[in-house]
Amino acid sequence: MGIAKLNVWFRDEKCRPYYNKVNTIWDWVTVENCTGESIIFQHPVPVGQAHVELEVPPGCYVVKGHVCGEADHINEATHWAIAIVGCGQEACVNLILPGVGTCVAQALHPIVQELVLQRVPDVEIARTSQLLMRAGRVSSEVMVAELQSRLKMLRTLEGTAKVAAHIEKTISFVKG
Repeated sequence: MGIAKLNVWFRDEKCRPYYNKVNTIWDWVTVENCTGESIIFQHPVPVGQAHVELEVPPGCYVVKGHVCGEADHINEATHWAIAIVGCGQEACVNLILPGVGTCVAQALHPIVQELVLQRVPDVEIARTSQLLMRAGRVSSEVMVAELQSRLKMLRTLEGTAKVAAHIEKTISFVKG
């Protein structure tokens, strides 16, 4: 009873199991403790499987995955998950493999803000924004709508004017 189990599933953005379709060393799971030490490093996902079961000591873990996607889904890194398991317990962990468009939609604003902080010229920031959206096949209309929904939520909260101004700046870069 001194061991715990993690059942790790790979899923696509619609939460369907995402099966390892080819025999490659690039499909794996890493489990780290909360101090960043690897407990299990790059445990392979068998061909034809969307799941691995791992034995770990009881504890709190960060679970990460890597899957070679299909040609139209070229992102390889999954989202991370936290799992807490005790002696004799099992935890089910689902790792979603986001598409490149999702990655762009989630990361564009913080990337733009970091470039602003680094005092990168506006023309370069605008170009970078356009290239990232192109890579993710995210239209400026869709990206602006995403950012405006964040603004709408922020405007319901006190003390968020500075953050809202940053998002408005990102919108200006997205529009070109």
